[in-house]
Amino acid sequence: MVERTYRYRGAWLIFPLMAVATVAFPIFAIFIDAAPWWAETLFLLIAIPMGWWWASRHMIYKLTLTDTELRLRAPLALYRIPLAEVEEIGFPADQGSSVVVRRDGRVFYVLTGSGFEEFADAVGRAAPDAEVRTNDMPRRLADWFR
Repeated sequence: MVERTYRYRGAWLIFPLMAVATVAFPIFAIFIDAAPWWAETLFLLIAIPMGWWWASRHMIYKLTLTDTELRLRAPLALYRIPLAEVEEIGFPADQGSSVVVRRDGRVFYVLTGSGFEEFADAVGRAAPDAEVRTNDMPRRLADWFR
């Protein structure tokens, strides 16, 4: 059994950025009077926990390819997708982020960096029915920032 792993190196930034947002959003709400106080409070009481839930369950930072399945790891979740169920991996034309799509329609958003395209190609070889979409935008941005 050969395992291949892709890991986003900046994943440690997820929770510090969420903590900053948790403090910053109420401060913005105090200084930007866009709605009545009760509407802003209700929004914050809903948006902040939902943001933490989404970041902890849906920001995929690690993918592991085995002989039979693709494992997706988020900070508080582990998803297992049989290779026969992988419909698509890579960058859809209308989105800037990469995705893994199951045959039942569920979409998982993946944090990407260097090495993701090679990993997506390996998934395409292991799951021949999966559509692999690669995008050179991350590579072009990395070259631009050098």
